Amino acid sequence: GTTGKSGISKILMGSVTEKVIREVPCSFITLKTKSAIRLNVKSELKTLSQHYKEGKSLLKEGFVEEALKQFEACLAINNLYAPAWDGVAKAQKRLGNKKEAKKSTKQGDQIRDRLSNQKVEADLKSRHHLFGKK
Repeated sequence: GTTGKSGISKILMGSVTEKVIREVPCSFITLKTKSAIRLNVKSELKTLSQHYKEGKSLLKEGFVEEALKQFEACLAINNLYAPAWDGVAKAQKRLGNKKEAKKSTKQGDQIRDRLSNQKVEADLKSRHHLFGKK
């Protein structure tokens, strides 16, 4: 089901997946690449969201160091997640680490600025005749 080949084309061309399946001594599931990537992204987003929510909750309840670990777990998944940088900044500020708080705030702001600039650039390109305005 992963190659879409059948009949003569399968006999003539062969199937790497089929050969691997026959040789590997363990159980596994084969998926089309798009499906695997989509599943991975969904899983990472869910995990990222869970860490962020837990971090916010812990910070609200006063468990600053534990909250910091949750925000850092978010950044380990995606270091461009600006809200996690904001969480790190708040936690560092509460711990009295002003320098680290300032660095984290700056990182979050830079990410938001970069994303905003990319949106503006894409909008301008979509409207300009040299870039194929439709």
